[in-house]
Amino acid sequence: EIFDEVSPMIQSVLDGYHGTIFAYGQTGTGKTFTMQGINPESSTSTSTGPMQGVQPRALNMLLKKCSTSSTSS
Repeated sequence: EIFDEVSPMIQSVLDGYHGTIFAYGQTGTGKTFTMQGINPESSTSTSTGPMQGVQPRALNMLLKKCSTSSTSS
């Protein structure tokens, strides 16, 4: 899974490093789908689960780590 490859970057960002996830490739190959997932505004989809893209997963992970960090201090 792609998110497993980029998830260590979240900890690096929390440690003070800059992080960028850059998607490139030919038109129509699924870059937007990979990064964003299915539109959560759609009546046939949800913003969680296996159809969630890299961006919402990274944000959820970042917020979860921040929340855990703030409650433990």
